[in-house]
Amino acid sequence: MMNKCTCPECGSSEFITEPNQYDVLIFTKDGFKVQSSKTIEECKIFCRECSKEIDVLNSTSKVVLLI
Repeated sequence: MMNKCTCPECGSSEFITEPNQYDVLIFTKDGFKVQSSKTIEECKIFCRECSKEIDVLNSTSKVVLLI
């Protein structure tokens, strides 16, 4: 039975986020070095089982995560 805390596609209750940070690297004579780190403000949530992106703001079959 599907409920509001499961993926509307497959029924899984486990979710993952897309990484929201990356490093900008430069190559030096000693190898790669981190020049800076960038953070992306947007956070995407995906079902861990079927990889469907969960749109928690606009979905008609919204997944409601209880905190």
